[in-house]
Amino acid sequence: MSGAAPTQPTPQPTPAPLPPSPPPPPPPIPVPSATPPPPPPVTSPPPPPVFPPPPPVPSPKPTPTPTPVTPTPTPPVVPSSPPPLVPSPPAPKASPPPPSNNVSPPQPPSNSPPSSPPPPQSPDAGNAPSSPAPPQALINLSPPPSPPQPASSSAPSSSSNGTVAVAAGVVGAVVLLGLAAVLIYCFVAKGRRRRRSHHQPSPYPVFPSKLRALRTYLRIDI
Repeated sequence: MSGAAPTQPTPQPTPAPLPPSPPPPPPPIPVPSATPPPPPPVTSPPPPPVFPPPPPVPSPKPTPTPTPVTPTPTPPVVPSSPPPLVPSPPAPKASPPPPSNNVSPPQPPSNSPPSSPPPPQSPDAGNAPSSPAPPQALINLSPPPSPPQPASSSAPSSSSNGTVAVAAGVVGAVVLLGLAAVLIYCFVAKGRRRRRSHHQPSPYPVFPSKLRALRTYLRIDI
């Protein structure tokens, strides 16, 4: 056994190589057919879209421009003074009747006209023929003229109106000044009160000895 040769491993057979894969088949070659292909169908273009007509645009109505109204100035009212009274002329005095031969009693003047003429006198009464009575003077029935009033009668009324207007204006000015003074005083007093509130000392007197005693008693730092 000791003299025998060592055994060698038996050689294993090597695997045979795989046969190569066959190449892929070539693509088929197209063969032109004898009949031509049919032409593509002719399609008509689509009709254009029909849009409805636009609505009519209403014409803008002209806006009437307002005419500026100018205020008519009212004339100031002037107190009209009464027109001066012109005295009417005195009534004409009646002329005395002419003297006549026939003596007749004097007739008293009256407001009513004579009712009837005097009866004719006989020719035996006097040498002269009878004549109608002379016409009496007309009596003026108009009222007697009033004495002319002085032209200064309207002056007091206008002056009194002016005095009243001036007094009303003075009173209004005094009232406005008083209101303004009251408002100013209120604002100033309010400002002073605010300033005093920050630095106003305490109304109660505080002594340092009391503060020290309180701090010692309460053991706090005041």
